[in-house]
Amino acid sequence: MEQELIKLGFSSNQAMVYLALLELGQSRAGLIIAKAKLPRQTVYNTLAELEEKELVFSVVKSGRKNFQTKDPQQLLENVRLQEETIEKLLPQLISRRDVSKNISDIRVYEGLDGFKTVHLANIKNAKKDSTVYFISAGSQRWVDLAKTSGMLYKYEKIRLEKNITQKFVVYEGQRETLDIFTNTEFRDQLPSQRRQYRYLSNDFSSPVSIQVWQDRIDLIVFSNHPIVFEIKNVEIVKSFENYFKVLWNIAKE
Repeated sequence: MEQELIKLGFSSNQAMVYLALLELGQSRAGLIIAKAKLPRQTVYNTLAELEEKELVFSVVKSGRKNFQTKDPQQLLENVRLQEETIEKLLPQLISRRDVSKNISDIRVYEGLDGFKTVHLANIKNAKKDSTVYFISAGSQRWVDLAKTSGMLYKYEKIRLEKNITQKFVVYEGQRETLDIFTNTEFRDQLPSQRRQYRYLSNDFSSPVSIQVWQDRIDLIVFSNHPIVFEIKNVEIVKSFENYFKVLWNIAKE
């Protein structure tokens, strides 16, 4: 029975003292100490804790303090009070948990395999009919890596099946590369491309490519050994979406 009481929130000492007093009935502390087989001060401290829980009360008889358990039904009443407290707290707890989702989950993917892994995972996890935003610094390098890793056509096939639109803000120096990629290489195999481009002056050029998905952003460094920094954070995603929109509005078609 002691273990069952512990499951209800009793400490081990509280369970031992409570059960001892339950069997003894109204008793002085000395009898409870002997029955529970616990140190004197421990029993006194535990009795005070049980009184605070409203499971034990004390009366003075002939100048001596006696202790007695309340009706064990009080245990059930305490559980009901706990349930009411939890029900009141639950909305706040859920709210705090939702806020905690904004804590960043940062991962780093390196090399060709990492580049392939993160891109295929992102396109598979993307919602149907969604839009992904790109601030791109490495159009030709991206195509080269996508081809070399063997993921380019698989990536595009999944994207088109899920009706995912890509919106790019890129740089004037990339216009020719993107024209070739869009108008020749994919025309026969993937005619419905769902890509939109706008161009910024080369003065805006960034050393990294930024991809903004629904719940994460990817920062891609196009070195000889490509590196992708993935950040999952709702607030950061919103900030980069707003940043993209600002660039989109000042870019030229």
